[in-house]
Amino acid sequence: MKQYTFLIPILRNSDREKHHVDTWKELESFLLSFFGGYSCPNCAIKGKWFDPESGEVIEDSSGEFRVSCDDEKPLFAILRDSCAAFDQK
Repeated sequence: MKQYTFLIPILRNSDREKHHVDTWKELESFLLSFFGGYSCPNCAIKGKWFDPESGEVIEDSSGEFRVSCDDEKPLFAILRDSCAAFDQK
C-alpha cells in the first residue's frame, strides 16, 4: 500500500473566497468511501504560486490530505474532479 499526499487550496481562484462547506464535505465523503479514511496532519499550509494569466504571484493556504491505497487511479480521478469543484486552474 502506498501513501499519497495532496493539497487543496482554501480559497477559490475566481473570487478568492472560501469554498462552500458542502464542497469540503463531498471531498471527505469520497475519501472515506474510496479509501476508508484520510488524515489532515497540517490543516493549513502556506504557499505561493505564479499565475501566468495575470502575471502575479498569488499567496495561498491549502489543506493537506493523506490517503493510503493500492490503486491510485480512483485518487487521480477524485483530484481531477476536485480541480473543477474547488475552482482551481
